[in-house]
Amino acid sequence: MLVFLLTFQVQAQALLTQENDFLKTALYYENLIKTEKFKSLISDELFPKLNKKVLVVHFWSTTCPSCLSELNSIGEFIKRNSSKVEFIGIHAVDFSDKNQQQKISSIKAFIKKNDLKMNVSYDQNAKATGLFHVESLPTTFTFVNGKLFKIHDEAYGFVDKKYLKILNDI
Repeated sequence: MLVFLLTFQVQAQALLTQENDFLKTALYYENLIKTEKFKSLISDELFPKLNKKVLVVHFWSTTCPSCLSELNSIGEFIKRNSSKVEFIGIHAVDFSDKNQQQKISSIKAFIKKNDLKMNVSYDQNAKATGLFHVESLPTTFTFVNGKLFKIHDEAYGFVDKKYLKILNDI
């Protein structure tokens, strides 16, 4: 019986630690999206639109095969949820070299050619990926009423039924 109680106590402590870690992480991101640092990462035209109930911050790149594979589902997601979701795609490529404008022009051409309806910001000098601790692409952060709802760091497809149902109920 004593072994059972000790095992239970260790498992309970591990769960509390996990929950505490998530809460610290969530608080970090929830505060981040309210700061001037975040505002400076996205274009001035996008920031006034951040008053919708749901904010999706999606890190992607035109050179990332997984990112490209989910573009159709992102387009569909944006079309279905545009009234309540603000979707910001942050193109995560190093723009620190002298060909910065050429890179941005080629990304804009890609967006136009593929008729992408997402708002796009460009990660100048990898500031956004650093602040959001992005380690792989694609990575997506979803906030509901300013609270972190979900982080996914793989091609998500934006078709998860539970995720879509919760967004539909908002």
